[in-house]
Amino acid sequence: MKKSILTVLVILMAVVQSCRDAGEKLSTAGNEYVASLQQITSTFSRLSSIADSLSAGLSETEKERAGFFLASAYSLVMESYVEKGDPADPGLTEWMSPTRKFGGDNPYTIYTQAPVDPSFVYRLTGRDGNAVYLGVQVYGFAQGFNLATANLGLKDIRTDADGSFTIYLSAVRPENVLNWIPLTSGDHAFLVRQYFRDRNSIIPSQLKLERIDSVQKTGISYLERLKRAEKMLHEYILGAIDINSLLRENAFNSYPSKEAQVRAPKYGGALYPTKDNKYEGCWVSLKPGEVMNVHGFLPKKTLYASYVFYDRWYNTPNYRKINSFRTMDEIVLNSDGSFDLYISPEKIDHPNWIDTGGLYEGSYSSRYMLSEETVFPDIKVIKISDVKKTVNE
Repeated sequence: MKKSILTVLVILMAVVQSCRDAGEKLSTAGNEYVASLQQITSTFSRLSSIADSLSAGLSETEKERAGFFLASAYSLVMESYVEKGDPADPGLTEWMSPTRKFGGDNPYTIYTQAPVDPSFVYRLTGRDGNAVYLGVQVYGFAQGFNLATANLGLKDIRTDADGSFTIYLSAVRPENVLNWIPLTSGDHAFLVRQYFRDRNSIIPSQLKLERIDSVQKTGISYLERLKRAEKMLHEYILGAIDINSLLRENAFNSYPSKEAQVRAPKYGGALYPTKDNKYEGCWVSLKPGEVMNVHGFLPKKTLYASYVFYDRWYNTPNYRKINSFRTMDEIVLNSDGSFDLYISPEKIDHPNWIDTGGLYEGSYSSRYMLSEETVFPDIKVIKISDVKKTVNE
């Protein structure tokens, strides 16, 4: 059963208000830490009702994906904001795993997050793996959104002879350091992104983060971290739903019109932009016997490109078992140098079939990394019977 945009927005507003009301009513525990955990549980329960409503009447596969989305968001928030959320004693959180995904994960890309505070000095060390790209992006806040501030990418990171590197993050550059990322007022976190081309031979960089200053400043208390986690559940869960509702509204089986007045997402805390990537995408809605055809040419002067299908919660299906994506290195070209990808839950007799894992709705995204390209492939819904079979195999 499909939900209209208006219905989705009404549900969102109702659940948000319900969560706010719960905050006023719920505090029966004498232990304030227990009370905060009760609040997180109550908020999560109410937010989960959105997924329950939006998956009502859908297939068992869709219902399972809803559960996976909620479990992933909860797991990520609790690890990154509670367990490892103190910038005075930071820990590295790897966002995705076979059992946890979030927010437009790119297959075989490793995202590692840590909190920061410009009052402190951090040292990030690692040893080169075989990533085609490694970059560190620092984030501040701007009107509730994550603002990409300083960045250090692979081509600018100076390594030792053995491939190891050391990066410092601080407000003032330490003396005689090769790699430094400035921290400014309001910066709160950084993400390390590692992109890999060959899904069968991934060697990640082994990262370690330390605080190396002697600043006597209290970090974020455990109680405050619990409160932040409750807030971020709103951002992460409602944000993912809001992003896809925007796609349904403005890019239904086609790219959004350049003249369209597109509403910005309301829950910006779930978005972590980077200036190194370019994106284009749409909402995918197929009927039995239909397929989305992605046709174009591989981007020129581009370090990396991926073409990915996501479920309605902005997570990939299980790409370790099915081919729910292609990178630019995995696409079989046509005789004229172009390519055709075919996105469908029904098996397509073509080497560039992108399997949705039984899903007829979701979203599609093209991603170009460090690219001069401005043209993305064309997209359209066609009949499976019209799939072209001629390729350079």
